[in-house]
Amino acid sequence: MASLRLAASIAFAGFLALSGCASLETPFLKASDQFPIAYRMHRAEEPRGAVLLVHGLGTSRHEWYTFEKALRREGWTTLAMDLRGHGESIFLGNDEIRWTEMTEAGRISSVRDVQAAAAYMKKVLPEAQGSLWIAGSSFGSSLALRYAVTDSGISGLILLSPGLNYGGVEISEAAQAYRQRPVFIAASRDDFGAVRAAETLAAMMPSESKKVALREKAGHGSAMLEASPDLEKEVLQWLNEAASVRPKTISG
Repeated sequence: MASLRLAASIAFAGFLALSGCASLETPFLKASDQFPIAYRMHRAEEPRGAVLLVHGLGTSRHEWYTFEKALRREGWTTLAMDLRGHGESIFLGNDEIRWTEMTEAGRISSVRDVQAAAAYMKKVLPEAQGSLWIAGSSFGSSLALRYAVTDSGISGLILLSPGLNYGGVEISEAAQAYRQRPVFIAASRDDFGAVRAAETLAAMMPSESKKVALREKAGHGSAMLEASPDLEKEVLQWLNEAASVRPKTISG
């Protein structure tokens, strides 16, 4: 029995080596308040830029799995993380923090996680220094927008099923401050609140480089990209085109 277990371990190690996974250990970043943030990063072979992926409330970085692969096929390096209280980002010292128990202030503090991930990408990825975009799903879209208006190094945004106030994270002021940089906003008509928020948000934004895409029955957040493959294609085409024409540095 021991020899069988040893053989199985060796075979599994060989599988990890062939698949490019040197370890099963999850890497972590530290937010500015020292909260440990789990993440997954994949480099594109010939990267044209990088995309930070911010998941929705109650999910995890794994919701981006399919879109991550699509982005890398187009030459985009990706980093998907678990926001505090989600996935593997649930321990602060000996305390266990769950999103279901977080206060409004705690949810707002998740912007620190986005900041930490963006800073890390700009530090270690040459492609992120000139072309770093953020895609946010649902609640993650609010965090993406709230952070982007504080960092002119963010090239543009993809906001999927946005809301004007998710869990206390209000974005009207940020929307009015987001100017010049491109933004892609998507929602599905079977998710009426998101459609209304998407249209309101687009009207608030002074940016001239904005696009709103609506679908009929695609669901909510990043799930729309799998439910509606043509939407995924549209997002990728928009991203590639927007990145090719955007100046390296834009303020605001």
